[in-house]
Amino acid sequence: MSWINAEITKLSLNCYVTTKISFANSIAQLCELVEGADANVVTGAIGHDSRVGGKYLRPGLGFGGPCFPRDNIAFIKYAGDLGMAATLSRAVVEVNNDQVARVVRKVKDAAAPGARVAVLGLSYKPGSHVIEASQPVEIIRRLVSDGYRVRAYDPQVREIPGDGAQAAGAELTASAESCLDEAECCVIATAWEEFRRLDRGELQARIKPNAIIDCWRLLEQPS
Repeated sequence: MSWINAEITKLSLNCYVTTKISFANSIAQLCELVEGADANVVTGAIGHDSRVGGKYLRPGLGFGGPCFPRDNIAFIKYAGDLGMAATLSRAVVEVNNDQVARVVRKVKDAAAPGARVAVLGLSYKPGSHVIEASQPVEIIRRLVSDGYRVRAYDPQVREIPGDGAQAAGAELTASAESCLDEAECCVIATAWEEFRRLDRGELQARIKPNAIIDCWRLLEQPS
């Protein structure tokens, strides 16, 4: 393989993976508008087709981290320099960016500005402390900007440098329990195994069910 083919392959592979992520989230948005529809059932069935495969075809928050967003932007820029619109990649990024807005809208439907919101998860994916291009952190920024009082917890993130959640006015806590204390709304933003073990009944006793925004549907899965 030549250097140029290797570079195009590397960018294209990540762009293809993120296309699957945005497609799954588009299905989720559609299913939310249809009574009885279940995005996990739909994407699970699609993933069983050998032409598609189920990996990365799961509704949730959008992609983040140091590679996926950067490589989509690089692909769009490279294509633009060659006179190509890269329409598909632009749509993937647009759908991805809208995931943050969707969660913020759900919070606003559940609680008025001034309410305390617990955000569980800050890293861009479970098993990592990385918050670069993290959608949970962006959700926190927007909620604080809109007047919500935000507490946040992540098993591996102890501080957020620069213009992260603390700088935006959020309070980081040492445990999920302290994060949830006095919360009127809860957003499970990163699919940490720890959050899947939360007692849903106990959580609903603290917070009304429609104010529990489980982005990864962890509480519906057996622990």
